[in-house]
Amino acid sequence: MVMKTQKTVLAFLLTLCMILTLAGCASPAQPAASNGSAAAPAESETYEWSFGMGGTEETLNYKGAEKFKELIEARSEGRVKVNLYANSSLGSTAEMMEGHINGTIALLTGVTSMLPPYVPGYALFDLPNAFPDIETMRAFLTSDFCDLLNEKYAESGGFVMLGFCDAGFRQLTANKPIHAVADMKGIKIRTQENKYHLAYWNALGANAIAMDWSELYTNLQQGVVDAEENPYMNFYDTKLYEVQKYIMESNHVGHIMTFSMSTSVYNSLPADIRKMVDDCMAESMEYIVGLSDASLQDYKKACMDEGVTIIPMEPEVLAQMQEMASPVYDMVRKDIGDEIVDEFLAAIDKVKK
Repeated sequence: MVMKTQKTVLAFLLTLCMILTLAGCASPAQPAASNGSAAAPAESETYEWSFGMGGTEETLNYKGAEKFKELIEARSEGRVKVNLYANSSLGSTAEMMEGHINGTIALLTGVTSMLPPYVPGYALFDLPNAFPDIETMRAFLTSDFCDLLNEKYAESGGFVMLGFCDAGFRQLTANKPIHAVADMKGIKIRTQENKYHLAYWNALGANAIAMDWSELYTNLQQGVVDAEENPYMNFYDTKLYEVQKYIMESNHVGHIMTFSMSTSVYNSLPADIRKMVDDCMAESMEYIVGLSDASLQDYKKACMDEGVTIIPMEPEVLAQMQEMASPVYDMVRKDIGDEIVDEFLAAIDKVKK
């Protein structure tokens, strides 16, 4: 009887040990996600961004955006999709800037002259004839000082400046030849919606009229304005040669293209995607710089082939234009301070070739 009882107890203990062993080998229970399903890993998150711009598909802005799209979609292995919107299809310059700042337009490419209403510090780039030549301008755009400017100004305006590049200088164009400052008296010239540009052309004796890019061709065609100013790229790609037959090489300000991401979008990204954004845009800027010089010569020749007369402005005329631009320098100093203007001009002198 005792033996039978011992066997029963031993069997019970063996069974209990097996149960405890199996329980220890089982996988721990997974906590349920708050939405009732398992939480998705960060790597499965996908992103779809709008990339807005005012120019055509032929501009360097578009080509830079297109290269960025190609690079980041490949590198992210499908996690990122970028939709390009050219020709102001997302709205006027002001509408696109508002959408960019509030995050509905994730990426935007334009020019520095769009920015002062939102970030006053970028008025530095509107100082007439600040850059003596294209080599100096390009050296400045890759300088430490320029990086510091972006860190100081961009995010306060609601966007992260990802890259700068140029399409040369902006040139004066008109429906009549202009050889001297006196020839500008009374001409109606379209400018961007930028108070410094308005002040500059008014100081030269012209009648400056702010107008959105999307309205320019029609207003030139209808005689609402007689003149405008743009780089060769924009002039040719929008067929302004059909309504303007003279380009005066005034080189008054650089056509500095900007590529930015909405701060709210950028800050919401995981570290790996954010790094892809930075790296892919840096590579896109290198790509555009490689295109820029060749495109400048190609566009200039294309304009001449369309019957446009190109007039190099004499050095003494350019010097007079710069001297008459002093009210613009005064405006910028008043708006953003003497110190930063002096630092900006000193930084240009430092990289001057």
